[in-house]
Amino acid sequence: MADGEDIQPLVCDNGTGMVKAGFAGDDAPRAVFPSIVGRPRHTGVMVGMGQKDAYVGDEAQSKRGILTLKYPDRARYCCWTLDGVSHTVPIYEGYALPHAILRLDLAGRDLTDSLMKILTERGYSFTTTAEREIVRDIKEKLAYVALDYEQELETAKSSSSVEKSYELPDGQVITIGAERFRCPEVLFQPSFIGMEAPGIHETTYNSIMKCDVDIRKDLYGNICAQWWLNHVPWYR
Repeated sequence: MADGEDIQPLVCDNGTGMVKAGFAGDDAPRAVFPSIVGRPRHTGVMVGMGQKDAYVGDEAQSKRGILTLKYPDRARYCCWTLDGVSHTVPIYEGYALPHAILRLDLAGRDLTDSLMKILTERGYSFTTTAEREIVRDIKEKLAYVALDYEQELETAKSSSSVEKSYELPDGQVITIGAERFRCPEVLFQPSFIGMEAPGIHETTYNSIMKCDVDIRKDLYGNICAQWWLNHVPWYR
């Protein structure tokens, strides 16, 4: 390696919902896959298929019919992962400001749970662990944050412009409409799921207000979301 050549650090976030890996400085991770480990239920059932002792991520999910799936101990590690909790962390000149870090017990898992419930209003029932993964995929591919929630609701009632189709693993095609933006709105209005807490926007404001007045303008001008929200349209 030549002298002075930059070494780009590798970042791996072993979350309780998703594993995300990539290089520091990139806008998004290079690899994202579910935090799932699957092991064959019976020895020899996959003879001739290159059977492994264990499968992870999407490969485990695709073979769930013949595997026993295991998920992380979410209760033990949820305070460190963005699938179960959110943190607002002010960073100035490369250093986090511990006194201004705030925690919000609301994150991606809650959005998935919320979407599962509101999809029942359309007559779609998702109850099993495997079906929950389908709902998570729907959330990540079709959900978006409405700039004006009330106006978007009116638009959804009067037209089909917000509707999108999603094909289930069995080939059935379902239609998703207002659910697309009702789901992430929970981040801003936790009361939608019965939670008494400030929204992510208020938490961000409160966190910045705990910082020195001289750096608040810089912080307001450089607000970014972690990887699990970067894919959501309009949330950047």
